[in-house]
Amino acid sequence: MKIIAVSDTHGSLVAMDQVLSKHRNADIVVHCGDSQTGIENIKLSHPHHTYVSVCGNCDFYTMYKDIEEFTAEGVRFFVTHGHRFGVKFGLKELRDAARERGAGVVIFGHTHVAMNEYRDGIWFVNPGACRGSHAPFAVIEVKNGEILTNLAHL
Repeated sequence: MKIIAVSDTHGSLVAMDQVLSKHRNADIVVHCGDSQTGIENIKLSHPHHTYVSVCGNCDFYTMYKDIEEFTAEGVRFFVTHGHRFGVKFGLKELRDAARERGAGVVIFGHTHVAMNEYRDGIWFVNPGACRGSHAPFAVIEVKNGEILTNLAHL
């Protein structure tokens, strides 16, 4: 199972389109918010993926929820933008919420800073702000319950 995660595109979907064009074999695409509803256009141009999207602090008129959860290959994923968990001031609130949900992987955004860390038995993955010619994103692969997380750039 291959998961591509992006965040904080802020209405500019050129980089996200390029990421998905290079990773057509991804099973799931996660957008961690602040898409400003442009994600719907991406879904139309890349319909072969399953999408998981959450609402960011700049997504004012959206149908997305603050939190999404899913399970892939036996691993529980917790997806949020992060602003409701104070991620700019640390990961404690986010860690506690992930533990409550039994998550093995948390994917979040908001800070615009890419991160890939294993703490307290949980992977914390922030793909950074997917914008510009060297846009960051995350690639997460899960096979038989084993998790491999990586940060990448265009």
